[in-house]
Amino acid sequence: MSLRPSSDHRLPASGKNYVHDPAKGEIRVSDGRRVAAYSEVFIRHLHDDLTQESGDGARQVLYQCGYEWGLQEMVDLAHRLRAKPGDGTQDLW
Repeated sequence: MSLRPSSDHRLPASGKNYVHDPAKGEIRVSDGRRVAAYSEVFIRHLHDDLTQESGDGARQVLYQCGYEWGLQEMVDLAHRLRAKPGDGTQDLW
């Protein structure tokens, strides 16, 4: 496994614009929410360290984090689809 990042560092396809304020140490998306940016190397090391420290418990922690992140992304997408002008048939659930 290479430690070289393979992530695409361009703006995401979702169209979110990021605003970086180095003086405050903040990164925010266009709707004002504060976000964190971590390198792929950091995430890999975090995964390895969690696995070493807690064994099988790390799998549950990582699963729950991914589940919550995905759920929040789906809620955000649903709100954006409802706010988009159209015939109102763009609901996800």
